[in-house]
Amino acid sequence: MVDTVRRLAQARDLDSVMAVVRVAARELTGADGATFVLRDGDKCFYADEYAIAPLWKGQRFPMSACISGWAMIHKETAVIEDIFADPRIPVEAYRPTFVKSLVMTPIRANDPVGAIGNYWAKKRRPREEEVRVLQALADTTAVAMENVRIYADLNQRIRDMTALTQAAPLPIITLDPLGRVTSQNPAATQLFGDQAASVPGLEYLGVSTESVDQFSIFLNTLSIGGQPDSLSVTGKRHDGTTADLRVVGGSVANEDGSLRSLVLIIEDESQRVLLEQQFLQAQKMEAVGHLAGGVAHDFNNLLTVILGYGGFLQRALPESNPLRRHVDQVNTAAQRASALTRQLLAFSRKQVLKPEVIDINGVVQGLEPMLHRLIGENIRIDVKCAADLGKVKFDPGQIEQVLMNLVVNARDAMPDGGTISIETANVELDAGYVKTHAEAQIGPHVALYVSDSGTGMDRATMEKIFEPFFTTKGVGKGTGLGLSTVFGIVKQSGGNIWVYSELGRGTTFKVYIPRVDAKAVTATAKSDGAAAVGGDEVILLVEDEDQVRDFLREVLTEAGYTVLCAGHADEAEKIFDEQGDSIQLLLTDVVLPGRSGKRLADGLIARRPELKILFMSGYTDDVVITSGELAPGEAFMEKPVNAQHLLKKLREILSLTP
Repeated sequence: MVDTVRRLAQARDLDSVMAVVRVAARELTGADGATFVLRDGDKCFYADEYAIAPLWKGQRFPMSACISGWAMIHKETAVIEDIFADPRIPVEAYRPTFVKSLVMTPIRANDPVGAIGNYWAKKRRPREEEVRVLQALADTTAVAMENVRIYADLNQRIRDMTALTQAAPLPIITLDPLGRVTSQNPAATQLFGDQAASVPGLEYLGVSTESVDQFSIFLNTLSIGGQPDSLSVTGKRHDGTTADLRVVGGSVANEDGSLRSLVLIIEDESQRVLLEQQFLQAQKMEAVGHLAGGVAHDFNNLLTVILGYGGFLQRALPESNPLRRHVDQVNTAAQRASALTRQLLAFSRKQVLKPEVIDINGVVQGLEPMLHRLIGENIRIDVKCAADLGKVKFDPGQIEQVLMNLVVNARDAMPDGGTISIETANVELDAGYVKTHAEAQIGPHVALYVSDSGTGMDRATMEKIFEPFFTTKGVGKGTGLGLSTVFGIVKQSGGNIWVYSELGRGTTFKVYIPRVDAKAVTATAKSDGAAAVGGDEVILLVEDEDQVRDFLREVLTEAGYTVLCAGHADEAEKIFDEQGDSIQLLLTDVVLPGRSGKRLADGLIARRPELKILFMSGYTDDVVITSGELAPGEAFMEKPVNAQHLLKKLREILSLTP
């Protein structure tokens, strides 16, 4: 019996248990046959047997129609000396067999899961000792079957956990009590490489020198059963690149409470950190853009006055007058200031764009001769235009400015000469790229790459490269608005721009613009419009800046127009109430205190549908113009207002037939 107990204790599956029991049941009692019966719902399943002749292996009988069912239902052993004399026996099932006497013992007394049957070919009364042995065997079998169930559950849990670990997207490693790696899942292998067994965890993760103490304290805390917060350390990937790692872990103990192993789950946070940095930078650029746009708006009003009255003085003073030269200098400086405000508006995405479907290859090839003259003789330009390049929707003039600014920037990065590469390509931005590049969109794009072999930039410089007024050039050698202008133009046009650089290895700017399915148009020269002549119509002028309003009134009055002035919408509406029938055109600023110029115009047109409208603003946000305050096609003039351009525009509008 001792050997039987030992063998049952070692059994790890039901087949092994049945193999031990069927033999032991016969040998321990001298029986001619033994069966192993399992409860299967309301049936008895004769799962195994060992006998001098076949019995019922593989068959199922109702619990109420067989002696094994009786033993399980009544939770007691059935001892039968003569099977043909006992009413509990289904005689017809036994008649073909050798069985004359039997003992049927339930497995697990309080909730039987099966039974062990012993059979004799001669009628006999089983001894009490034999019955006790069979009951002991049944009790031991019950324990063995429970162990098998527990072992199967444990194996399944291990398989589930192994499958989960193997399929986990995050690296998972185990360490022995000495901190050496004992296992790693595929994600860990992919990130850290297939390293040799027993490598110290510090070495496996490539923990940086400054993070070693933190990591050691973290492991020690886990080793004594603690649950420390997650740990952020700097490590290395298998290719040697640096990674920002976040580590969480737990410990596994032996039965005696001693440490068995540590389990670490690692996340490479580099992508998340990069995206956070890009997002914060985008927020910063947006905030600076709002500030720049506001400054440009206010400054344009001032420039309208300066350039306007400067123009009056220029026309009034003959070239022989000594003061004429001073006036010319004032006007030249004001024009330069106006150019700066346009760059600020470009950065802040607050300029009016006129996008067309264009072929960037044509832009590059058309500008190439000019670019050669721009960069000097010690720099070579290498142009590679992709065949069958897709089309984009972009303002032709603005894409030229983008290319020229990038080339000039590349030139300035190579004081000793070098090579500028300009390349176009069709690219497909996928989910992987978008995941690591904030604001990028999945889909087909046209790429414009401008690279140089110059001095390159460090990370700190790259983070600021698109900020307005940031420059690496000496004092007086640049405004710091060239690349910020590029940034604003590309963003406003629905594209993205990224910079890649290393010190001493040059720089590449990558511009991605969404592809469109349309034919490119060839830009044609536009007429300057009507001559700058005046008229005798009545114009209602609405402008909240006093100096700007006074200047515009002088320009219009000098050109022969009758001008009615208002500082806000309510005042303008009052004038219209009194003299509306005589007013042919409303000239109004878009942004007014209280009611906007657009709302004022809508109200007046509702009363006088034939009224002509011309809007103007120093805050020419594309959103305000095309998708907010103003609708596409509405007449608009950008500040600072040039007197000649204004008069031409007015004449064009007034000459239109209603």
